[in-house]
Amino acid sequence: MALNDIKSTDKVLDMCTGSGVIAITVNLKTGANVTAVDVSLEALNIAKLNAEKLGANVEFINSDKFESVQGKFDIILSNPPYVNKNDMLILQKEIKLEPSLALYGGEDGLDFYRYFASVCHNYLTEKGIIIMECGINQASEIKLLFENEGKYSKVEIIKDINGIERFVKVVL
Repeated sequence: MALNDIKSTDKVLDMCTGSGVIAITVNLKTGANVTAVDVSLEALNIAKLNAEKLGANVEFINSDKFESVQGKFDIILSNPPYVNKNDMLILQKEIKLEPSLALYGGEDGLDFYRYFASVCHNYLTEKGIIIMECGINQASEIKLLFENEGKYSKVEIIKDINGIERFVKVVL
């Protein structure tokens, strides 16, 4: 979905990159200038290896959210931690293999989105776009977080191929 909005001239930020799959794919498919950010050095090392193996040109930054990020971006993408406290207790065993840092989004799963809504406008170019994945039944609350900030011109919820509200797209 994000690839439809990205041009080769865009500056793209992938926040919470993990293994780098989104950042690498965006760079390889569009040729856009991509920066990938993660708080985990271990995840960034894996992402760097993946980029090297696939021949992607991605800049990697170790940062807690925007702490070490500079500049503005045309597109910000993120698949942040969004699992709430109760769901962390009942995760499938395969998902429990993932680091909790990559999964746990606070008591209600929305900690990252609250932060993002309050600061993202500082990192977007005029008419910049944010596309974020979210958990089931979170999209409406995330949409409200961004609308209540009053800094964004459009906030929409997008369904995945199964008809589940899975993404929130925001325009500055």
